[in-house]
Order: sequence, then structure tokens, then C-alpha cells
Amino acid sequence: MKRRFWLSSLLGILLFCQPVLAGETRPGDVLVMFRGEEGMKVTAASATEGREAFRAASIAASMGARVTARYGALSEAGGGAFVLIHSDTKTEAELIEELKARSDVAAVSPNYVVRLAETKTPNDPRYSELWGLRSIYAPEAWATETGKDSVYVAIIDSGISYGHEDLAGNFDAEHSYCVVQGLASNRYEDQNGHGSHVAGIIGAVGNNTTGVTGVNWLTKLISVRAFGASGETSLEELTAAINYLVGQLSGGALSNLAAVNMSLSVYIDETPSQMSGSSEQVSSAFWQAMSALNKQGVLIVVAAGNEGYEVGAPVPSGSRRGSYVYPASFQGLDNMVVVGAIKEDGSFASSYNWSSKYVHLAAPGVGILSTRLNNSYGSGNGTSFAAPYVSGAAALLKSAIPGATPQQIKSALLEGATTTSALLSYVAGGRQLNVSGALKALNSGQVAPVDAKTAEVDEAASTRTSEGYSTVVVKIASDEGSPQAGDRFYVWLKKSSETAYVRYWTTVVTGGQLNISVGELRNMSDVSVAASISTGTYDILYQRDDGKFSGRITGVALAGTSSSQSGGGGGGCNVAAGLWTVPLALLWMRGKR
Repeated sequence: MKRRFWLSSLLGILLFCQPVLAGETRPGDVLVMFRGEEGMKVTAASATEGREAFRAASIAASMGARVTARYGALSEAGGGAFVLIHSDTKTEAELIEELKARSDVAAVSPNYVVRLAETKTPNDPRYSELWGLRSIYAPEAWATETGKDSVYVAIIDSGISYGHEDLAGNFDAEHSYCVVQGLASNRYEDQNGHGSHVAGIIGAVGNNTTGVTGVNWLTKLISVRAFGASGETSLEELTAAINYLVGQLSGGALSNLAAVNMSLSVYIDETPSQMSGSSEQVSSAFWQAMSALNKQGVLIVVAAGNEGYEVGAPVPSGSRRGSYVYPASFQGLDNMVVVGAIKEDGSFASSYNWSSKYVHLAAPGVGILSTRLNNSYGSGNGTSFAAPYVSGAAALLKSAIPGATPQQIKSALLEGATTTSALLSYVAGGRQLNVSGALKALNSGQVAPVDAKTAEVDEAASTRTSEGYSTVVVKIASDEGSPQAGDRFYVWLKKSSETAYVRYWTTVVTGGQLNISVGELRNMSDVSVAASISTGTYDILYQRDDGKFSGRITGVALAGTSSSQSGGGGGGCNVAAGLWTVPLALLWMRGKR
């Protein structure tokens, strides 16, 4: 059975790390990361032409193989030699079996074949309208920000048609790069059409009386070409693309890179925990490469995929039974945003991948008009074309506030989203991209504080009930004094096992004391949808609306369970679950106080 990478609507890469391989691979090729020697620092130079390079070559030779590619930036970031090895006498399955038995191997993956899939172009003339930009409230955001040419977005894809009348003005040739085997590094021209379609959604030149416009009227589009004209590539070439970006970022060349767009998906038989491994386990080389990129402090935007499966769960039936979709299912990558697709009527495109936990946002993905090859335009469908709306939104936010961190941008995208009950089963929090809302959240300082200090909790008062609700009471003091009665605070809540916070608000009722009554919290994301807090252990962040007095409470048990907090988290809390609804008039009045 062959499994293939699909770019476009999807990319399917199958990474198997078992001795028996089920995907289509490049014969004799294996990607491997060797653990660094204890007490020795691994650098890009040592991994490409020094001590680590020699050690990797020696190990490969002892196995009847040779090193055919070295990845210096990934090696330095991961603390071990990251290489591609090839054998003319052994299969990749045999090499992997030998490598996994070695204690000095940290990660290994076959060099899977990756292919682009054709996108469907609808013949309905109404698909030629840019409904997606209105759906994400781009016109409202443009009243504040239309983009800047000092902000970059990298697109790992099939290239960019940089001579296109609607792309040429925003294309960045200086940092663009081609990793397709057999092609020069400057052959980043798109010969397939998929990458150009993605690029136009992010940043087709706006307000130029020509064609279409992207989410950004002005930005810099970097083509990192990993796919050839036929739409085929391999994991090695994807790794080379990530290696290139890690090198650029670690060297400071792309300090204003707002996002890396990866409109691709991969089906792999290993579970998310197996893929990431541990300090003593062999992990996936693909995960290690993604982890290195994540550590560079850049937003990674990935497509959820288009097969109608649940992200983070095994495929229940069919030829992919038991496999998981990646990178969408990867865990431990806190700068990654997974994007699902909606239709023009706002409903979720149910034929595409979904998850109420692991898909962070939904964005337009059906009938998306954008730039194509040969100065043309066309429409396409799929989460490949939903993801670039989020990448474009990240660039717009970075243009508005250049100092915003990836965590703040991700938080703003989630907190500023429009939430609807119809999406709750398909997207975490029922969130749909709202770039105007995200821009307002970032501008107002309402994103979850990244520098919050662990708070002291008043243990005696934390179990007090008021009108059926339990209340966590926090006594706040700082060098700037204490909050005063009537001050408005934003409160963020998330389950301790998750990464995304949901924003609410509350008020201080007595000077220096913040009462967080769970049942009285007002959800700022959606004033029309009622929701309940489910049982679990939660982390709470709080911050006054002017940005001062921020704090963090960890390990709070909600919905009737109790926990004994340790460390700076304070005493045990027993907080009853509440159901909240927020009438629009009430929200407006409280917001004006």
C-alpha cells in the first residue's frame, strides 16, 4: 500500500519507524539524528564539517552506508548530528532496525515520497468573489493596518510565481530558497501552482487596481520551495527546507518573520507521544525538525488536512486505519496553530479534518480565489487554502505591533476569534478567524500575559461560596501598590493539560483583593453562546486592563473536584462549575465602567 504526501488540499506523508515500512520511500535513504557526545557542544560547523560530521560518517560507514546530506542548523538546535544516510546494499527498513538498536540514535525516519494533489476549481462564477476576506473581518482590520514590507512570511510549498502581476511587488528574492534535489538553490519559481495560490491569500499586492488582494496589501513573501513541478518531494527535502529556515532564524537574518506556512499533512502510524519520544526514547526525525523550528520563536501555521478524520486520533477505518495526521497531531509545539476549513455560509467543511481540541481555528477554505501560474487567477478548496488566512493574519498583527511575540500573536488570534456553537464540535472553542478581533486584542493588551508571576492564593477564602458559586480569592500586591475596588481585570482560563487560554473578565470587589467567581466569569469571545466549565484541573492567568498586576495560579480544581496545590500556586481550591451567558447590552455597560 502506498501512502503519499499531499500539498494543496492536503499533503500526506507517512513516517514509519518500524522495521517494516508501509509508505512509499526513497530506496536506501534514512534521516537520522545522532545524540551528541556528553559534555560536547554540537555546532552547525561541527555537524557539517567537524567532529560530529566525522562521527556520523564513521557510524554510517560501519553500517554499510554513507552520509549524503547534513543539516547544520537542525543539528545545533537539537544537540546532535542530523543527517541523511544512504546505502546501496541495505534497505531503509534494515538501516532503521539497526539504528533504533543503537543508544546514540535520538531520532530516525525513512525518506518518504511526498506528492501534491490537484485542487478542484469550481465553475460557479460566485466563487470568483473574495468572500473569505470579509468572513475574517479583514476590511475592518485594514482600517487600522494593511501590512508592512518589513514583515516576512515563509511558505514551504511548491514555490511562488514571483513574476505574477499580483505577487511581484511583495516577493522577497533575497531570502527565498529551493531545496528540491537536482535544482539550484535559486530555482524557487512555482511550476505547480499550489504555492502561488497560498502566497496570494497571504499577500497578493493590495490596492493596486489589479487582480485580487491578500490579507496583507504589503508584506514580504519568502518561497522555500520543496516540491517540484510534478508535485512530488520527500521528507528529506522538507527537512532541508526546515533546516534552511532554522539556520536563517538562528543567525538573525529573519528576525521579523511572522509565520511559517505549511499547507501540508502527513499520515503516520505512530501516536503523538511516540513521535515526540522522551530523553531516553527514539523520536521521529520529522518531529525533531519541527521542534527545532518551534524553538526559534516563530509561529508555525499548518493545515489540518482534508480527509474528514479527527486530528489527534487514529483513523478509524480504511487504508489509513490506525494512523494519525501530522504535523497537525504533533504535541509539545507551543508555537503551532492548526487550521480547519469553513464554507462561505460559515459552516464547517465536514469533509475536512477536525478536532474540538487540536484544531485551533477555522478559516475560509472552499471556493478560495487567488493567484495562479502565468499571471492567472483561479479558485481552490481545502485546508491548504485556509491555513494562509491565519499566516496572513499573523503578519498583519506583526505589522501593527512589531515587538509582539509568537505567543502573543497566537493568543490574540485565539482570543480575538469569533466563536459559534456550530463549530464547537469541529474546532477548539468553536473559533473562527477574526483578524480585526485579533488586532483589537493585541492592541488593547488583552492577550494572555506571557510574563505573569505565580500568585499567592488565599486558602481560607478559596472555598467560600456565594450564590451557589465558589470563589478563588487572590491578594495582589506589587511595587506599584494594590488594585482598587472597581478595577477591571481580564482572566484567562485553560485546562492544565492544554496550551490555549480562553479570555474572560471580572472585577476587583475590594482593594487589593481579586475575587474570581467561576460562575460569574463573562466569556469575551462570544456574547451569544452559553457554555459550561467542564470538570478538570485548570491554570488561571489574570491581568488588569492596563497591563499591570498580572499573575498566574496553577493546578486549580474546577467543577466540584478538589486539589491540593503546591509551590507558589497556593492552597487547595474547590470551585463549582458555572453556566454563563452574556447579553450584548450587559457586556457593553460593563465594558464602559
